[in-house]
Amino acid sequence: MKSTLILAIESSSRLASVALLEDDRVLGELSSDNPKTHSEFLNAAIEKLLQDAGRKIRELSLIAVGNGPGSFTGIRVAVNIARAFGCLLQIPVFAVDSLSILQFQSGPDCICMTNAFKNNVYLAVFRGGHALLKPCAVPLSQLEATLLALGLSEPTLCVGDAFDHYQSFLSPRLKSVLGRNTSHQDFPLATTLGKIACKKNHFSQQSQSPTLDWKSVIPLYLRGSEAEENLQHR
Repeated sequence: MKSTLILAIESSSRLASVALLEDDRVLGELSSDNPKTHSEFLNAAIEKLLQDAGRKIRELSLIAVGNGPGSFTGIRVAVNIARAFGCLLQIPVFAVDSLSILQFQSGPDCICMTNAFKNNVYLAVFRGGHALLKPCAVPLSQLEATLLALGLSEPTLCVGDAFDHYQSFLSPRLKSVLGRNTSHQDFPLATTLGKIACKKNHFSQQSQSPTLDWKSVIPLYLRGSEAEENLQHR
């Protein structure tokens, strides 16, 4: 069977990264933690990854993109690049939400919680690798009630940058549920995204299911942008 050359792009958080994989083997990865330069970083990093691996753009057979939730600008840039490659090369594009990427790299049972700013978090809860709570935006004031309503009373691994950002506002009871382990990455990674795409692509081929085309890939925005929210409050 012919190998699948995957370009993975993830820039929904402060940490942007791109990775090149041949099936599930990582050929290279580059990252940047300066969110103000994500758009400039991504294009240059993609070119460098392909050059370092001795591959050409036309050899790509699959694009994987993190479509949010997260930074509006970061998501938009990544999705637009993925759609452009998909259209230009006529290859499938897989979109994976950022919280599912965090779950895949952290373990089957976890609370994924990223900073949505303005005292809000993006939240998803997984048990046994399945979503107990699908990605949603939750005000910080409702976080404890939301998690307790799911029956979470014992420490559960919590990953994502929202814990460190908001920990001074969390009650002792809530902190007892949110188990932290500093060995786990708090940002979704392109390498993980590429491995998810490889796995999904394999099952898609096995079941003869149709793959996503570039026109089907859209950003996952769970909140209005800052400009939209400001307009609503005028």
